[in-house]
Amino acid sequence: MGLGGKLFCLFMCLLTFYIVGVLLFTKGFLLKRSVIDQNSTCDVKFADRHGVEGESCWMHKRYKKAVLIIIDALRYDFARYEPSINETSALPFQNKLPIFHELLTTKPLNSKLYKFIADPPTTTMQRLKGLTTGSLPTFVDAGSNFASSEITEDNFLDQLTKANKEIVFMGDDTWESLFPGRFKRAFSFPSFNVQDLHTVDNGVLQHLTPELRKKDWNLLIAHFLGVDHCGHRFGPYHPAMADKLTQMDTILRSVIKELDDDTVLFVMGDHGMTRTGDHGGDSTDEVDAALFVYSPSQITATQDTHLMSVSQVDLVPTVSLLLGIPIPYSNLGTIITDLFNYCPWWKMDNKENQVFHTVKALRINAYQVRSYINTYRTESDEFPQLENEKLESLFNQAEAEIQSLVTYYGSTGDGSGMLNRLVKLEETYRLYLEGVKEMCKNIWAKFDISTMILGMTIIIAALLWNLFIHLQNLNHEATLSKMFYMTAFGLFWSASYLTFLWFMDLKPEYLILSIISGASIIIMVVGLIHLVLTHDKKTTDKSKTVITEKQKKDSYIVKSTALNTWVAVGVLGVYCAGLFSNSYIVNEETMVLFLLQTCLFMNVFETMKRIAKQISPTKVLKRKSRFLDVIKNLRGPRSMLCILLVCVSVLLKIAEYFQTCREEQTNCEISNFLQPLSALVDVTSGYKNMRYFFSVMCIGLTACMLYVTMKHQGNLNSDSVSAFCVRYLVPLSAICICLHWALHSLPPKVIDSLPVWQRVALPRVVYLCLIFTISSIATQPLFILLVRRNSNVQFESDQSIPTIYNHMKMNWRTHFGTSEDKPPMVYGLATVYSAVILAVVGSYTLFLAMLLGDGLSPSICIAATCGVLFLEMYASRQRCDKEEESQDNKGMRSKIDYFLSHVSWREIYSVYNHPT
Repeated sequence: MGLGGKLFCLFMCLLTFYIVGVLLFTKGFLLKRSVIDQNSTCDVKFADRHGVEGESCWMHKRYKKAVLIIIDALRYDFARYEPSINETSALPFQNKLPIFHELLTTKPLNSKLYKFIADPPTTTMQRLKGLTTGSLPTFVDAGSNFASSEITEDNFLDQLTKANKEIVFMGDDTWESLFPGRFKRAFSFPSFNVQDLHTVDNGVLQHLTPELRKKDWNLLIAHFLGVDHCGHRFGPYHPAMADKLTQMDTILRSVIKELDDDTVLFVMGDHGMTRTGDHGGDSTDEVDAALFVYSPSQITATQDTHLMSVSQVDLVPTVSLLLGIPIPYSNLGTIITDLFNYCPWWKMDNKENQVFHTVKALRINAYQVRSYINTYRTESDEFPQLENEKLESLFNQAEAEIQSLVTYYGSTGDGSGMLNRLVKLEETYRLYLEGVKEMCKNIWAKFDISTMILGMTIIIAALLWNLFIHLQNLNHEATLSKMFYMTAFGLFWSASYLTFLWFMDLKPEYLILSIISGASIIIMVVGLIHLVLTHDKKTTDKSKTVITEKQKKDSYIVKSTALNTWVAVGVLGVYCAGLFSNSYIVNEETMVLFLLQTCLFMNVFETMKRIAKQISPTKVLKRKSRFLDVIKNLRGPRSMLCILLVCVSVLLKIAEYFQTCREEQTNCEISNFLQPLSALVDVTSGYKNMRYFFSVMCIGLTACMLYVTMKHQGNLNSDSVSAFCVRYLVPLSAICICLHWALHSLPPKVIDSLPVWQRVALPRVVYLCLIFTISSIATQPLFILLVRRNSNVQFESDQSIPTIYNHMKMNWRTHFGTSEDKPPMVYGLATVYSAVILAVVGSYTLFLAMLLGDGLSPSICIAATCGVLFLEMYASRQRCDKEEESQDNKGMRSKIDYFLSHVSWREIYSVYNHPT
């Protein structure tokens, strides 16, 4: 096998190690539960159908019809009424749904309001799964929010369909992708245009009242998206949120007027929202939704609600039993007991009957959950044996108690003490149901530690092996062959071991073996690196020969005693180790800035030390100080390096102002720059205009500096497509971006009244121009123009740089000294490399500014400026090291510049976008 083939195989082996490690780690981290393909039926032993009417199952149905209204992102405090807050001091989302308070006050036995706790992830699709199946989400479900697939697990919509009940739907089109073919009539609307606040809501409103007046349905579902989209677009503190909630209040009033005594209404939010209007995590604002239950007929026997909060999965058994259908097989929710202590055909004037009716529903609920758990245990051994036995004992205790109670009452007829026993029995069933749900949460949120450690071990071993190969001279065939065979052996050994673990099903008992195996790989690789470094040092000490310049360039083993090298490696190690700490991740932007400043000032310190060493004391004493000498020194490479470092430090400090706030950072204040112009309430005169002009100035400076710099260096004299794009398309994109921001600074009602094409025309022009510019730079990267003196011959700009130099060399030798011809002129040759980088950075900066909005454009410009300044720092450092440093030291000293560049971009990213 030739040299190229071995290099390719070596690359593929390393790539295989990385892929296998990532896949194994992902398998242990992104867990998913098994789906039980069984459905509940009416024919069960635990539900006595004696006395149950023909259309009911398991229990008497309380209602013939139900209306489910989902107000997306309806947070609990949006629905709670605060009487102590007057209208003038209320926040935009406070007291805007007074219909709930009015019904709770005037009809306390007909209405209930609960805090509706969601299980993370708080994304719409996962919440709809929980609201219909009663099952719990897992980590792997989070990525499915934008690729909704049909729900095959048992759910109460399928149970209604099997009972020949009709369902009507209107609203978010996610429902149709999750439940295709279940609806008698469906009026769905696209859901992912978060800028549109009214299309979905107006569509639902158009069909809602006419459908309510029809009598051919048993379940009506209406899903409003306006509140959620308003939060994404403006946040909960914008006046548009007050308008949207007021609209919801009006809609609910009209719905309530259409209800009859056989209909129950559920108004709920699928999740909440953060202070910035986002959701998806597990913060209190995101999981605390609202649930309001109402019926014109009495729904409860008690006015006081002892359940202030319920889980969202509790809706599934509640709706199922109220409508007289079986509870879905995979449900883990508990019935809302407030809605089962009243029965219109029972005498509910005494407390015993109320509690007994509740216990009856809880018992059916407990049997259903127990049946699911027993079935799941036959397909998986995830549940801990000891905890499962405790829960089974609790269930048997409740069953024995209820049998004893029924037997005693039937034989003696003595009802004394029955209330206390029923209350205790109710609590036992509740403890069993809550215990099962907590056990399942702990199991399905538990990481597979052995698989994760195995994956991390392989990734670390691959990184160390990659470092070892990097330190070798792969230009020598003997060294390359050695690396190739050693890598092949490691790959074969790892494949054999993974095959063994695969057949053993990666069980936890092999965790120790995995750790030992991974440790052996690391020890082997570290030992090889140590041997190579030691061998090289001994060879150098013994040989005492003069190393040629070519040998220096071929050597990749560098001295590790330089202070800045240890600082760079130490900071990088601290940065990587900190990612395993929760507190570090929460305050990542602050910690990264501190580490970055450490490296920056380390550079300043070492550079100043070297400058002081190079200055000759005798020359300083002999020469007189002149003002022009000071100017000359400031323009020198060493002084310029210090100035650049100070500029970068200042810019990074300014970037802190664009920091986002995590939910864990309670004392963090959100920057106004993180909100779009349309979301700003102009309470301070001129602030909105000042913000707009500041953002325009940043974009304008970026485009102008790119144009002026490349024109000054002669790069824009080229007739290539790339130069044309930088000359015309980049400034056009900057103008379109500013016009787009000006358009979206108008009031929301004005923007929403515009046709769609007018709102999207400018962004599409920007994306088209910038994508074409970046593509043209990738295909024709040279911004040069070569012209011979006294000749019209021009050089093609798509030829390589060595060809240009060879052409100039031959032209110089042929025509130098003659009077007719002169050496050729090459426009842009001095900046042939940097011009490409500047053009790409400038185009990408405008692209991100268009994508992220006007508020983050200053931060993006800071990031781009830091990147350009690091290029200048690297160039200044090369000039500074040109005569005094060896090639080895230059190679290592440049590494800290690369590290600083990477961490700076990382810091810019972290201040306005948290990756976790």
